[in-house]
Amino acid sequence: MSEPPALGRAIRHEWRLDPEVAFLNHGSFGATPNAVLAVQDALRDRLETEPVQFMENVLPAGLRGAANDLGAFLGARGEDLVFVDNATTGINTVLHALDLGPGDEIVAA
Repeated sequence: MSEPPALGRAIRHEWRLDPEVAFLNHGSFGATPNAVLAVQDALRDRLETEPVQFMENVLPAGLRGAANDLGAFLGARGEDLVFVDNATTGINTVLHALDLGPGDEIVAA
């Protein structure tokens, strides 16, 4: 019996992960692909060059543009989308926006 192929062998070079480890946990601590790390590095360089300009102009426009692109992909309006730090923050934001009263219930499956 031959040994099964390594999981994701064809694209493992796209991450900095230890090649000896079969990394499967992308739910809580996902590794970032090299291409994304390169963009992050470029954005950090822009931020460090002129922080106020970046935070007041570049970042808001970039986030809105990303929301618009995501909206087009999802079939939604970009202005209806926002980015949050993580799933917990997103869920808490939605729950706190609900007008719940005595006797109201939230049921989760």
